Amino acid sequence: MNLIHTSGHVDALKSEHSDRRFWPVYHPTRLWIDTEFNGMGGELISIALVDEQGLTFYESLGCENPVPWVAVNVMPIIGKPALPRATVQEKLAAWLARYPAIHIVADWPDDITHFCQLLITGPGERLETPPLTLEIRRDLDGESKCPHNALADAVAIRAAHIHRDRTSP
Repeated sequence: MNLIHTSGHVDALKSEHSDRRFWPVYHPTRLWIDTEFNGMGGELISIALVDEQGLTFYESLGCENPVPWVAVNVMPIIGKPALPRATVQEKLAAWLARYPAIHIVADWPDDITHFCQLLITGPGERLETPPLTLEIRRDLDGESKCPHNALADAVAIRAAHIHRDRTSP
């Protein structure tokens, strides 16, 4: 079977082999995610992903009119300049392309919502990504070194999950 490797993705040539039983199977790389957003239901401000080896993706989209709580607790600790949404999307696609398959783990549903919305680039269009699955867990309360900073929180969620895996029977 011929395989085409593009941007880290593997596509089976369906003309040669449409039977999925013969397509390559990959153990997805786990990525832990955290986002910061402008209040309940508000726009995405920053996003962070951390992989199993500790490699990180962290970008900020900024926020022109933060709600008071966000202005006090999130904006001062972002630590990254705001980028246009399209630039963050390009960087995210490039970062995700290194993995043949991914499994994203979040501790809050809005993190998944904002991630999925970031994948959408226009009507009927989306970022190219490796095959991915999503998981939301309530048992990953890690101690962030800088609460409400998406990167620090994603690192803490990863650490809590790895610790839980090592100590669970």
